[in-house]
Amino acid sequence: MKEYRAAEALQVILADRDRESVVCPSCGGVEFERTPKRRIRGAAGEAPYRQVTLKCQKCGRQASYIPGQVTQPSDSQLAANVEG
Repeated sequence: MKEYRAAEALQVILADRDRESVVCPSCGGVEFERTPKRRIRGAAGEAPYRQVTLKCQKCGRQASYIPGQVTQPSDSQLAANVEG
């Protein structure tokens, strides 16, 4: 299994999250296998934190992420976790 470097993975993930055309930063391929397939927003019974995997059909590189309204903790929250 080949994975993207961090910057490349971020590029692929952001394009998918923004529902833009995904282009492989490694080989320029435009055909991706997305697992699970995209659903209509707000579909009943949709798992909010299901992992999404994007795999380039040309070079086989892939990236995974968890969709939804996931945010990172603020700096003060990180500091509290480190200290505590």
